[in-house]
Amino acid sequence: MSVNPIKYMMFFLTVFLFLLGLIVIIGWYTNNITLIKVLPNLGPMQYNTALGFILISASFFLSVLGKFNLSKILSCVILLMAGLTILQYIFEWNIGIDELFIKDNTTDLPYPGRMGFNTALCYIISGITLLNIKNKALSGVLGSFLFGIGIVAFIGYLVGIDAAYNWGHSRFMAIHTAFGFVITGTTFSVSSLLNNKFSGYEHNKTSDVWLYGYAISFGITIFLIDLSLPLGANIGLLYILLLLLSYFFKNKNAIFILAAISVGLLILGYALSIEMENKKWIGIANRSASVFVILFTTMLLNRIKNSNKKQKEAENKLVEFNANLEVLIAERTKELELSNQYLDVANKELEMFSYSVSHDLKAPLRALQGFSNNLVKKYSEQLDETGIRWLQFIKDNAERMDILIRDILTFSRIGRTEIKHEKIDMTSMVHELINQQKEFYRIPVELTIQKLPEGKGDPVMIKMLWQNLIENAFKYSSKNEKIKITIVGYENDGFNHYVITDNGVGFDMKYYDKIFGVFQRLHGNGDFEGTGVGLANVKRIIDKHKGEIRAESTLNKGSKFEFLLPKN
Repeated sequence: MSVNPIKYMMFFLTVFLFLLGLIVIIGWYTNNITLIKVLPNLGPMQYNTALGFILISASFFLSVLGKFNLSKILSCVILLMAGLTILQYIFEWNIGIDELFIKDNTTDLPYPGRMGFNTALCYIISGITLLNIKNKALSGVLGSFLFGIGIVAFIGYLVGIDAAYNWGHSRFMAIHTAFGFVITGTTFSVSSLLNNKFSGYEHNKTSDVWLYGYAISFGITIFLIDLSLPLGANIGLLYILLLLLSYFFKNKNAIFILAAISVGLLILGYALSIEMENKKWIGIANRSASVFVILFTTMLLNRIKNSNKKQKEAENKLVEFNANLEVLIAERTKELELSNQYLDVANKELEMFSYSVSHDLKAPLRALQGFSNNLVKKYSEQLDETGIRWLQFIKDNAERMDILIRDILTFSRIGRTEIKHEKIDMTSMVHELINQQKEFYRIPVELTIQKLPEGKGDPVMIKMLWQNLIENAFKYSSKNEKIKITIVGYENDGFNHYVITDNGVGFDMKYYDKIFGVFQRLHGNGDFEGTGVGLANVKRIIDKHKGEIRAESTLNKGSKFEFLLPKN
């Protein structure tokens, strides 16, 4: 199960806010100045401020659990407390809410126990955010405002600029209050990030708004640091960090907007910074160099971002092309499968038709042969020489047709027969078939037969395969003074190779595509007997065994047939 680190981060931030408020409240009840002020010379976090952090964490936690009604009640309490405080500032009231829970003895200033005006404003923003917690775009934007007010106040303490955390009215935001609002703003923004699924570099337009909030916060923070340092300090380089934020903006002009803000703050910082006696030129040179670095960095980052954008567009086009290609391949594959199904059906129908026709032809053919034989036996004396020759012609063609029908039936039967996978002694099988053929030929025969690799397949079909190849080797070499046949075998790359070579009449290789077809003959009937089905049977047997067959030949110089059968 995958773990979402953002959820853990949200949980940690929420617990941190709760503990921050609780620890300060404990400090008030125990009169622990360190918990209330952090340092004796710093301002205190008021009791109501600490209570506000507890209410924020509780309200946010309830919203995460789906208890939105309870969360809204706590949000309204936060708004009421902050709203009444602001009204007290505006109308100079004191309605008693500042010391409602505990008396403030840490200061002699007017209105003891009252949170700062900027603190109350932050609670107004927090309450509005919690009331609209389902609106993740709004929570992201308001979260950036909270972060900005908090980080500016926090940095103001570090660099010693009172205006950053004191908005007048003699009350100011405590340093740990400022840090608490940094955490609060971060929590709301992380919630927006999680729920709107702004992952990687994918953002929507609303995310740019709260990113601008963070960018402005960083800009003001750098500006405050600038004001606290002499003109000779090279503060301009810090604005490069601000420019790096532009990488996460969807708006392509964000880099130029941030650059303009950086240059403006840099010039304003020069005008308001501590002057160096008789060294004004150092400040001018420093600022000029900083402006140049900012502009150069802006152009460089813009070029990198455009390059990445073009690369991403190219990647998106490639993804789209691949998706379309996959769809096209799937469609073509489906069409091919459908075509193969139709082809298989057509082949089966053709085989059944061939078998049926061949089978049905046998009866009238037997009648033709029978009557032809009877005519020759009983009426040959009554026929003249021409009649006997014609009758013999009918008889010979009937016998040839009988052989052709048997071959067609065999071809059809091979296609319909299931293969039996058994071990086959190829050497013994070849010797047996060679010896049978030698009985039919009275001319010298020169044989070279090596020990062949043991085969695996259907014994009946493999024997038919060898029989056809060996018969052809003898038949087409029979017009020579001597028949020369060589049969060898070897193993290679998961296949058994078997090669038979003869010194027969051969064939022209331009007719290679025809030799394994049904009824394809390259020699006339007067030269060699046959029906043109033998090599078609060989090819079909090889295909059923998932093998391969190939041939090489030179006219009047012999032929070589090589077939491959899988070892397993």
